Parts: sequence; C-alpha cells; structure tokens
Amino acid sequence: MILPLFNDEAQAKTFLGTLDAVFMVAYASGLFFWGWLGDRSNPKYVIITGMVGSAVTANWFGKANRGFIMGMWASCQSLGNVFGSYFVAIVLPLGYQNTFKTSAPEGEPISIIRAVLLPGVLAYCLCNACLKLVNYAFFFWLPLYLTEAYQWEEAKADELSVWYDIGGIVGSVAGGYISDKLGYRSPLIVLMLSASLGALFIYSHAGPALIWNAFIMTIVGITISGPYNLIVGTISIDLGSQPILANNAQAMATVSGLLDGTGSVGSAVGQLFVPLMQNRFGWQSVFYLFMALVCFLVEGAPICFP
Repeated sequence: MILPLFNDEAQAKTFLGTLDAVFMVAYASGLFFWGWLGDRSNPKYVIITGMVGSAVTANWFGKANRGFIMGMWASCQSLGNVFGSYFVAIVLPLGYQNTFKTSAPEGEPISIIRAVLLPGVLAYCLCNACLKLVNYAFFFWLPLYLTEAYQWEEAKADELSVWYDIGGIVGSVAGGYISDKLGYRSPLIVLMLSASLGALFIYSHAGPALIWNAFIMTIVGITISGPYNLIVGTISIDLGSQPILANNAQAMATVSGLLDGTGSVGSAVGQLFVPLMQNRFGWQSVFYLFMALVCFLVEGAPICFP
C-alpha cells in the first residue's frame, strides 16, 4: 500500500508554496552573487562556471524529457549563427578594420552599496519585489487554480496557462517599442499596471468559458508580465548605463543582478503567502492580494517610478 505524501490538500499546497519560495531564494542568491561577480571577472569564465554547474545538476534529474528541453535551449546557438551571418554580410562592406576603430572604455566595478544608491535603483528594486511576486505567482499557481476552480484536467489547464506568457511576450515587445517612441518608460508602466487592476478583477470572475478565459488571461499577461519584463530587461540596462556611471559597462551586471535578485526575494516571500491565503480564504483572496500590490505600485508611482 502506497501512503500519501501529505495528510490533506492544504498541507500539499503549503509544501508547494514552500518549495517555490526555496527555489526563488536560491534564484535570488544566484542573481546577487553572479551579478556582483560578473562585473569583477571575465564574463566568459562566469558563463563557463554556470554551464559546468548546470551540467552537474542536470544529472540529478530524470532523462525522459531532457533531450527536447535542452535541444530547444541549445538551439539559441544556431539561431545566433543565422543572425550573425546575416549581420556580418551587412557590415562587411564597411571594412573589417572599423571593428577595431575604437577601444571599449574600461571602468572599475561598483559595489552593491553604490549600486543601490544610484538614482532609481532602490525604487525599482522595491517595485520589482512586488511585481515579480505577482508575475511568478501566476507562473507557479495558475495551472492549479484552473484545475481547482473549473475542474479542468491538468493537461488542459497547462495548455491554457500559456496564454499568460503569450500576453507577457506581447506586452514586453509592444511596451518596449512604445516606450522607445515616447522617450519615457515609467508612465507606460504605470498605465499598464493601472489597466491590470481591471484585468485581474475580471479574470477572478472569468468563468469556465475557454475563449473568454484565455482572452482575459492574455490581457493580464500583457499588463503584468509585460511591465515586469520591461523592468528586469530594458530598465535594468538603463539604470546600469546612467550618465553618472560615465559609461562604466562593468556596472551593468551588478545593477541587473540587484534588481532581479530583489524581485526574487519578494517573490519568494509571496509564494509562502499564496497557499496560506488560499487555504484560509479561497482563490478570490489571492487575486485581491495581487490587486492590492498593484494598487500600492500605482499609488506610489512618483516614488517607485522616478
């Protein structure tokens, strides 16, 4: 007779939340450390160390789906070769000598304390701690929510949950393009987060209609995951290349790791609260938590988005 791992469903959810939190803590620790190290060491050695570590830990898990997953991941090399070849063909008429026309400026790596004190960094770190909590809560808990709320099969719930990520892709690409045209990123992020309040409320009452559910889920992805991707991607680069740094490219990794690492700490704390609130008050309370966090960001926009 095979005994169950947990005594009840609430205990299982609490374990899942704890597991997610532990993962996010480890993830945050890595971001802080590798971001700091990346500005002080040759990036090639940092990447090689990470790859060796990945190779070692990969052998700790099963091999059933490893070929497909790693095949997809490793295809980035071939994709880079395709774009690289076309790029070389375009710039070759300019003369290869221009590649060495100017030397890249050298700068000293900055400390984490100095990175925190850079204009806008602390504010965006606090913002990302809240926003990444919401974004990763959808990543971790959305399939389970769909299964429990609408009694859908797990495979069906997993398939439908991809629409949130599709929305994130649309939101980050469109948001990045629009912010480039506007010349400002913060107002667009505030606008998208304001729209997410309505999207979150509607989605919490969306119902089991597949097309409607997927549509609202996509809107939530656009307005939540889109701003998150802008902050950890475009804005982290903006913050790491401020004029105050005098084009010190070595500050980039520290600022990026600090920004994403702080977000991961906030997300880790949030993953502990999600099962606790769901077990006690139901899934609606979780959505209200998300809306409260977004309200905090929107109301504190002058501080969070300088």
